[in-house]
Amino acid sequence: MDPLTIGILCFLGGSLVTGGTIWGIQEANKDRTQETTELVKAIGGLKDTLADGQKQVMINLTDQDLLKDACSTTYIEKNGDLLCREMFCRMQNRGLDKGATQAECENISHITNSKHRLDTCMEYWDKDTILEDGGFNKNSKYALCMQVFENRE
Repeated sequence: MDPLTIGILCFLGGSLVTGGTIWGIQEANKDRTQETTELVKAIGGLKDTLADGQKQVMINLTDQDLLKDACSTTYIEKNGDLLCREMFCRMQNRGLDKGATQAECENISHITNSKHRLDTCMEYWDKDTILEDGGFNKNSKYALCMQVFENRE
């Protein structure tokens, strides 16, 4: 056999082996491609469901009906407006437009907590709370009451 014939036979044999290998790999991956396509579709559906759920939560958390009782005239006259302010702030913090920052809502919460502390402890304010030199008696009933709130462990 001459070298040209050997070269043509090697080329044809190599082409058959290469083509067969490529065909085999494509056939093996055909099922995987269908599985991957189905998986991607399932994940897409799950994302849509999750997004719809998140939208509903946003709507519920920013629903003005939640403020109906806390911001009513009757409630505010009896208990003050701090709960209404804090709830409104937190609702504004949750929506798509986010009109309030977390720090602003925390400031309202701190004011509410401080007011409750003072309201609770003021009944213990007496002549022993202030020392003769104008200082503050750390052993007075008022000071001990305030320490209860400071030590929240």
